[in-house]
Amino acid sequence: MWDNVDSTQVYVALGTVLLLSQLAPWRFLVNLRATGGTAREVVTLHPVGIVSFLLPQNWRWPKRVDAKRLFLHKFNDFEKHRSTGYWMVSPFAKHPCLMLADGQAIADVGSRPDVFGKPEVQYDVLCIWGGNLVAKDGAEWRRHRKVVGPTFTEANNKIVWNETIRICDLWFTQMDDSGKDTFDEVDVTEKCMLLALMVISSAGFGVTIPWDTAQEVVPRGHEMTFTAALRGVIDQFLTKIITPK
Repeated sequence: MWDNVDSTQVYVALGTVLLLSQLAPWRFLVNLRATGGTAREVVTLHPVGIVSFLLPQNWRWPKRVDAKRLFLHKFNDFEKHRSTGYWMVSPFAKHPCLMLADGQAIADVGSRPDVFGKPEVQYDVLCIWGGNLVAKDGAEWRRHRKVVGPTFTEANNKIVWNETIRICDLWFTQMDDSGKDTFDEVDVTEKCMLLALMVISSAGFGVTIPWDTAQEVVPRGHEMTFTAALRGVIDQFLTKIITPK
């Protein structure tokens, strides 16, 4: 039965369910009233909401539902409103969202967490393994910051830098030793993903991964290599977020 079901259809179906579950017309009307008389953009979906990201990104979507609109249209919406700030209102968003393109205003917002708090409800999806520095705010954020703060030191930055150089040298050495006068086309996305995984594994977990992952050995007492485990977590992260516990 499921053999003919495309993964795209599954994501669209899940996105539709999430859409219907989040719709609240009265809340939308309240937000419209609150932002009346100001620069405002009414959209179907919030471009940085989880529902928008569930939609297939390789499809051409109308501007009002396009999750890539902020990257594609850049400053155009600000020019249209003749302002460096405007409200974005959606019937599927609990609160209107203020879009800013003013450096000083952004700096003020970022430096005053007591006034401009983090929307923790939207970050809850990142707590699938518990609270963390990204998802939490206030006293709990400070507690996490105290724990992880010592990790971000110049000494550790040096380790990351040196590991990045070492791994890039491995990559270039492999290409030089291939004996080819010309090189095959390189999938930059895939190679950069592997590079990032190797740096994280080495600098963060103390596990050295060979550039040719086929040479990696499954550790004793485990069923898969460290690369396969870490890659599996990353590849299935979205599925983990949107599916019930």
